[in-house]
Amino acid sequence: MRINQDYKYRRIAGQHYLIPTGAALERHAEPLQLSETGAWIWEAMQEGLSGSEIAARMTGAFEVDAETAGPAVARFMEALAEQGMAESDPDINGQKIAQKSP
Repeated sequence: MRINQDYKYRRIAGQHYLIPTGAALERHAEPLQLSETGAWIWEAMQEGLSGSEIAARMTGAFEVDAETAGPAVARFMEALAEQGMAESDPDINGQKIAQKSP
């Protein structure tokens, strides 16, 4: 899954935000706050990792097993796609998640 470059990740006063720019401002006028885990996934996506790779790394970074990490990453990536913050379909442990049109 590829992130939408119209959203810029920033850490401000210990909080994680996606700042909409350009065309993203039509959808979101305000910055969007991410959880610590959401920010971690976003940064992994910026590295170009696939959903499966992110889920595998998550088991080492957090106290979570693969059976929990895969679906959690899939849900987060699906939410990003639904909001237009990411493009393409993730493939996590064989689960294809269809991108919904904005």
